[in-house]
Amino acid sequence: MSIVGRGALLSGAAVLPAYRRRGIQRALTAARLRIARERGCELMKMDVRAGTDSHRNAVRAGFRVAYTRPQMVRTWA
Repeated sequence: MSIVGRGALLSGAAVLPAYRRRGIQRALTAARLRIARERGCELMKMDVRAGTDSHRNAVRAGFRVAYTRPQMVRTWA
């Protein structure tokens, strides 16, 4: 988490596959939101991919979509 002024960026909350679906990311998000509020943040931001478990967890934590941006992917044959 990065805090600048009254804003916080919540990033990098990856959970190892063996530990997923246990509420760990939700608990991390809740703890980081609490810390941000305690430090006077009024705006919190998370970057997540649409339709993912991270997206659903962000919505459950009270986030809403502010804007979308394309994700470009290329695979090699």
